Amino acid sequence: MTLRIGILSILLLLAVGCAGPIAKGPKYTPHKTLSKSEAIIYVYRPEANDGTTVCLKLLIHDQEEGCLNNLGFLKVRLKPGTYTITLQANAFMEPKILEFTEAFEGGKAYYFEYYFSNQGGRPPTEAVATKYIPILSGYHILLPKSENSAQSDLSILSESIW
Repeated sequence: MTLRIGILSILLLLAVGCAGPIAKGPKYTPHKTLSKSEAIIYVYRPEANDGTTVCLKLLIHDQEEGCLNNLGFLKVRLKPGTYTITLQANAFMEPKILEFTEAFEGGKAYYFEYYFSNQGGRPPTEAVATKYIPILSGYHILLPKSENSAQSDLSILSESIW
């Protein structure tokens, strides 16, 4: 009996560990009006169990801007311009998960949803970045979202504080 309880305890701890870190910062609130001299980007992760057990570092031109947790978001204010955005695993050897380059205009907000899908088929064509992982038979996907759709998604998320 004691052996069974020990094995169940270990399995439970492993299952909890696979859920990944949950964002614990303040809940999302919409930003105020932006000036033409800045843009803001939101990257968010609405899934609690998306197959990734670590937070994902958000890098802009290789400078770390935070680590994106499950059920969380990161926001970054930028000067207008073209930037390379990277999501990188915060784990051994820190592999790059997704990367894209885009121009951001002042006075605008941009929203990107990160998720992992192993539901078969191809990722959405409008995704700005995807990466297929054969061992998991699925894709990491970074999808641009409209402000209305993103507001709905973000309303239940917390900021990823590092």
